[in-house]
Amino acid sequence: MAKTRNDGTKLQDVFYAEAKGYCAKNPGYCHRFPDTKSARGVFLQKQPGDYLLVVPGFAVLVECKSTTTGECLVNLAKEDRGQLGKHSLWHRAGHPSRYVYADILADRLQVFDGSDVLREVRSGGKAKPLLSGGMKDMKEFIVKIVTSL
Repeated sequence: MAKTRNDGTKLQDVFYAEAKGYCAKNPGYCHRFPDTKSARGVFLQKQPGDYLLVVPGFAVLVECKSTTTGECLVNLAKEDRGQLGKHSLWHRAGHPSRYVYADILADRLQVFDGSDVLREVRSGGKAKPLLSGGMKDMKEFIVKIVTSL
């Protein structure tokens, strides 16, 4: 597997910077989970997502996936079954989640409801994005993520 196929580092950095910026001006915080792939041989359990975004009234789990080969979000999500299981537990506890997907070369940024992505992974179908735009829209999308639940 080529590292650039699902190297979400750039997307994660952009998301984290914008989420921290939002939380600096509004009540809330953004917790970044340790990335198991960057642990350099240290054993870390699979994480349920990349971020926990907490604002008054709710907490939302956020997973960032990106591609430079045009691969679809569901195929990227299927690659990490351990994470999918933990993500599913989050939903069974009654909490919302979002998948932020970027096709870097096409400058396409989309936000999906995590329960729709999990359903598509399990039984097919087609998850519809809640938000669609380009990388320039990340700041606006973060505001919509925290105000739409």
